[in-house]
Amino acid sequence: MARNPPGPVLGYLAAGPLEDMIACFGDYFIERIEDTARRDPAFRDLLHGVWKNRTPDALWERVKAARGAEPECGDGLDVRPE
Repeated sequence: MARNPPGPVLGYLAAGPLEDMIACFGDYFIERIEDTARRDPAFRDLLHGVWKNRTPDALWERVKAARGAEPECGDGLDVRPE
């Protein structure tokens, strides 16, 4: 994130390593995720690229709260499957 990568790289980061980390180790990182999301709008946006996957329901609710409202993408496809 500090290197300000292009959008496609952010998409791969969100849908790959970040999504897997949350699904597998989210209990250990959720406080840091919530804190970073409060302070960093770019990280909050990155969380919108993460899908639930194998994340436990209670933890997923915290991720959704940390990322806030889904941004409108303008293509009419703003609803993402859970």
